[in-house]
Amino acid sequence: TYPMLLNSVLSERTVFHLHLPDGVTAAALPHDLVINSEFGEYAVRFSEGNRQLNITREFNIPVQLVSAEQFPAFLDFARRIDDAERQPITLSIGKEAALKSSSSAAE
Repeated sequence: TYPMLLNSVLSERTVFHLHLPDGVTAAALPHDLVINSEFGEYAVRFSEGNRQLNITREFNIPVQLVSAEQFPAFLDFARRIDDAERQPITLSIGKEAALKSSSSAAE
């Protein structure tokens, strides 16, 4: 088997602000995750406030050669990142927002 070459630096910091309509809140936010490994660093953080969901994602994965022996650990690192990025956000609609929504649909 051959080693895997990651031939470019993967580095990013992104902040997403999701504005919520009146009466809508996050019923459940995903869990924050921070990974520091021999393959790189990754973090995702979730917060809510002021009718807004905030998601901050940061990663830094350097150029590297992943040996066949290291590949299972690298795969685990990548899968943990994929799992973190696929976490659902559950929203809750309050009575007031539900009433506005149903009256708008009736019009």
